[in-house]
Amino acid sequence: MKEMPFRDSSCHKAVNHRNVRMLSAESVRLRSVGYDQATRTLEVEQLDGALYQYYGVPKQMHGKLMRTRSKGGFLDAQIKPRYP
Repeated sequence: MKEMPFRDSSCHKAVNHRNVRMLSAESVRLRSVGYDQATRTLEVEQLDGALYQYYGVPKQMHGKLMRTRSKGGFLDAQIKPRYP
């Protein structure tokens, strides 16, 4: 897996994601999404290369994110407010 640049945000700290399989998001805002079921960590890479992690995210929310048409909208409405 290719190493990605990391950036920190005030709420979501990015760390090394080598153990998380990143899948193409097929989104206008997101490049890829990964999920670590053991730690319930959702990783989201934006098109500009910024990587964010959301902690305590249930597997079902990851599945809903991957199935929705508007992944950026779902992230803003359902993930960011609930899993800071």
